[in-house]
Amino acid sequence: LPPSVREQASRRLAVEELWQAHLMRELQGAARVLDAIGIAACALKGPALGARVYAPRFLRHCMDVDLLVAPADFRRACRALEA
Repeated sequence: LPPSVREQASRRLAVEELWQAHLMRELQGAARVLDAIGIAACALKGPALGARVYAPRFLRHCMDVDLLVAPADFRRACRALEA
């Protein structure tokens, strides 16, 4: 690859790595909030999948964090995460 293409790819990977680290911190923070009020949550797709399946994890692009909670806990979970 030409040096300019390699350089651009390297920059894009660095940005993606930073974004994925941000999403992982958000996911962990949300899980802590829900755990503190006794709501069980399961991470779906996104950075959780990337951390388990991809090496390095930032190779799996994602834009958001998906959490699964029991229907009975949904409203309470939303309120806790919005606070």
